[in-house]
Amino acid sequence: MSISEEPSVRQRHLRTLETIARYEAVTKIADLAGSIAQVGVGDGFGLVTLAELHDLVSPFKTSTLFFGFDTFIFYPHPEEDERHSVEQLAQSPNQRFAGDLLEAVLTRIREYSSVSPFPHRTQSRFQLIEGPVEETLDDFDPSGTRFKLVEIDVNLRKGTRKALEVFYPLLTPGGLLIFGGYSSNDWPGETDEVHQFLLRESLRPLSFTRSTYPSSYVVKPWIH
Repeated sequence: MSISEEPSVRQRHLRTLETIARYEAVTKIADLAGSIAQVGVGDGFGLVTLAELHDLVSPFKTSTLFFGFDTFIFYPHPEEDERHSVEQLAQSPNQRFAGDLLEAVLTRIREYSSVSPFPHRTQSRFQLIEGPVEETLDDFDPSGTRFKLVEIDVNLRKGTRKALEVFYPLLTPGGLLIFGGYSSNDWPGETDEVHQFLLRESLRPLSFTRSTYPSSYVVKPWIH
C-alpha cells in the first residue's frame, strides 16, 4: 500500500493512538537538548510523526536531528522463534510494510518539509541509515551526539539488543526510551531483550495513557 492510499478504519484508529502516545512522549522531553532516533522505521509514519510533534512542542529547537535505522525490507532475518510472528504479520490485513518502504519514508519527509515552518531546513535534519540495525549500529558514529528520545520498534531480538546496547549510554538523563512491541506475545524476542535490560538497569517501564503500540517507555534517571 502506498501512503497515498486510504487506510482502513482500524488502521486510522491505531495510528491515532500511536500519535497520542508519541505526543505524550515528546512533551516529556521538550526542554531537553539532543537528537531523536527511531530504530525500526517501517513506512516512516512514526519517525515523521515524532518530528512533527517535536516541532509543534519545541518550535525553536530547529537544530534537532532525526535518525532512522531500518533495513527498509520486511523483516528479512528473523530468528527461529520469531518466524511465526513475522509470517502472521505478512498474512494480516496490515499493509504498512508493503511496497517500497524507503521511498515511502522519503515521501513522508518531503511532504512534511513542504508544510514545515522551516521548509528549507527540515529535510536535512533527517538521517536515514539503511541495513540490518545489528550491523549498522556497530558502525554508527554519533560524533558526540546525545539523544533525548529513542523509539525502539525493531520487534526482533538481535536488533533490539543492539539498539539498547548502543543508545542507552547515549541517552541524556531525563530522556526517554520507547518500546514498540515490548510485553506483546507476538514479539517474544523484543520482550525478552527489553525485560533483561530493565532488570539490569533497575528500571521500571511506564505505560502510555491509551496506546498498546508503542506499549511503554522508561525515563533515564538523573545522576545525583
